[in-house]
Amino acid sequence: MIDFSALDNDFSQKEIIDPIEIFREMPKPLGFNDLYSSQADVLRDWFFKRENKDNILKLHTGGGKTLVGLLIAKSILNESKKPVVYLCVNNQLVEQTLEKARMMNFPVCEYIKGAPLSRDFLNSKSIMERWIRKFEQLL
Repeated sequence: MIDFSALDNDFSQKEIIDPIEIFREMPKPLGFNDLYSSQADVLRDWFFKRENKDNILKLHTGGGKTLVGLLIAKSILNESKKPVVYLCVNNQLVEQTLEKARMMNFPVCEYIKGAPLSRDFLNSKSIMERWIRKFEQLL
């Protein structure tokens, strides 16, 4: 009997978990070439500290926090193979994040109260966007 299990590893493509590499490999809209150096610095720092229980990331206004957050969410999704939720403080930020995610070809879905959860979210194939009224609800 022939053992084909060794071939399995050759054909299965490993998911990229480094957020900077995820960005480099993803198709980008016309005119969108690279990360800001501050975004790359934050992503690099987060990636090496991602096992920490808590991480605080800081970027200036207009510094590209939405893209950084999406890259981190995609990295976690790829590494953990578990559902990931991207939380926003209001519906306007949810819409902004969904728009950016779709523009950049991130797999995303929106949480809609009362509707069943997306199958792609439950199968760890997309990031779910959701807003919360108070961050205390997370604790």
